[in-house]
Amino acid sequence: MTKPIVDVDNPKFKPSIDSISSHSRIANFYKFRPPYIEDFFVDASRKLALSKNSVVLDLCCGRGELASRFATFAKEVVAVDGSREMLAHKITNANVEYHLLDINDGDLTTLKKVDCVVIGSAIHWIKKEAIQKIVDNHLNSKGKFLITHTLFRFDEQPYFAPLQDLNKTYGRSPTSNVDLWGTEKMRNCGYQRLDGIRLVRSISFDLEYLLHNQLSYAYDTFFENTMSDLNQYKKDFTRVISPFLKQGKLSAKLVNWGVIYSPATVGSK
Repeated sequence: MTKPIVDVDNPKFKPSIDSISSHSRIANFYKFRPPYIEDFFVDASRKLALSKNSVVLDLCCGRGELASRFATFAKEVVAVDGSREMLAHKITNANVEYHLLDINDGDLTTLKKVDCVVIGSAIHWIKKEAIQKIVDNHLNSKGKFLITHTLFRFDEQPYFAPLQDLNKTYGRSPTSNVDLWGTEKMRNCGYQRLDGIRLVRSISFDLEYLLHNQLSYAYDTFFENTMSDLNQYKKDFTRVISPFLKQGKLSAKLVNWGVIYSPATVGSK
């Protein structure tokens, strides 16, 4: 099951609360989102041509999962998020400089020039005008964009349908169809696809992890209903999912995706 997706540039999108507030409310659970595989950063850093002289900008960084890992391959990572609660849970790294800043509506003039930009599962939250400002004012002329997405393929597992039915009773909405990869936004900025990354691993986890993973996507009505009686949701969740445990564990495929964009004049493949 993937998270509900919206796009702030879609004229039909009318959020019940703004994106920063909705993410702030689930900051406590964010560490239970699908993780990134170490090989993802090795592959991405090579394709981004990162070096110990590189400066990376991580937009909508959340806790800093991308920032803290790319810091190994770069001179410095500037990580930006509009949620004070998210940054309160940040992953500390000496090479990461965290900033509390709303990319869509804040003053971006404080940002420095960077060699590349990374965005983890958040391009749909960023307005095209904000992306244009980053390109025009803060990204080096040959700088690259990496747009990433990571998820569990729960839909391949026998517990998926019961889990989905349970969450529907608590008000979780189905995923909307939007451009997860920001293709149109990047094209508007004069960027095109240069390369891609896709890594898949089978992993196992316990019941508590899956519970917290679901709560890390508790937006809007789903958030209100689960948090109003969290103990009841936990009981219902345990009742529904426990029959699928094997030696106390569940499993799923973890997928890490990435699309690298470069200025159209650089070339593509």
